Amino acid sequence: MKWFVYVIWARDEDGNEVRYYGHTKDMKDREVQHMYSHIYWVRAGRPDNVSEAQFACSSVFVLDMGGWSMDVLHELECDEEEASRVEGNYIRYNKCVNRRVAGRTPSQYYQENREHFKQKYQANRAAISSKNAEKVSCPCGALINRSSMNDHLKTKKHKNAMTAFTS
Repeated sequence: MKWFVYVIWARDEDGNEVRYYGHTKDMKDREVQHMYSHIYWVRAGRPDNVSEAQFACSSVFVLDMGGWSMDVLHELECDEEEASRVEGNYIRYNKCVNRRVAGRTPSQYYQENREHFKQKYQANRAAISSKNAEKVSCPCGALINRSSMNDHLKTKKHKNAMTAFTS
């Protein structure tokens, strides 16, 4: 199947190029989707977090500059996975507004952001520990630590108590 890897670009007020990378089967249709995404984002009040605006993606930041252009970088005869991998390489090795790296697995995301996760955990360690130690009430009547809830739900004690409630 034919896939296109493309870039949407514009210049900011300092003359620097700002880019968004993507891949699609139909360039015209995807261009229209980006324009509608921008409209929804503007109507939502231009939030910094694009997920707050329904259907918006980070391309809205480029489109909002005006004078943007959408150009094909590659025409590929491949499956979507390969097209996604090629797009992901552009995102990784070029400065862009993309927030997600196409073709990246959850495991790769974790490896690339491992230090960030460690720092976040260390900064919130006390709060996490106190929340996990908090006692919560299970519908079966048991009082247990929040961190033990998943294990408790699998116990015979819990299952027997819940069976007794329903019969």
